[in-house]
Formats: sequence, structure tokens, C-alpha cells
Amino acid sequence: MSRDDQTRVQDILNAIAAIREYTEDGLKQGMVFDAVRMRLVEIGGRGCPARRHSHLPKTPS
Repeated sequence: MSRDDQTRVQDILNAIAAIREYTEDGLKQGMVFDAVRMRLVEIGGRGCPARRHSHLPKTPS
């Protein structure tokens, strides 16, 4: 695993830890829901590097 991959995995693990902390009391507050949603966006962005999908066809404009 390259250093970049290690950093990516650590970012994902940090986001998961934050989500667990945020949701100890559930998702009742809107701000908590928004924070969790942004962490999930962060996980999605860190977990899907473009180089791993370069073999896929490009999306038409």
C-alpha cells in the first residue's frame, strides 16, 4: 500500500470515528445530520481515486 493509499485509508477511518461520535445520541438534530452527511461525502471522495476508475468509459457531457 502506497503512502497516498495509507493517508486515504486513515482519512476514511477518521471520518468513521467522527460519525460514531456525532451519532451517539442519534440524528435528531439537523446539524448532526448535516455533519454526518458531509463525512460520508468525504469518505466517498477519499475512497474512489480516479486512477482506479480510469478503465471505465467517460461520462458523456
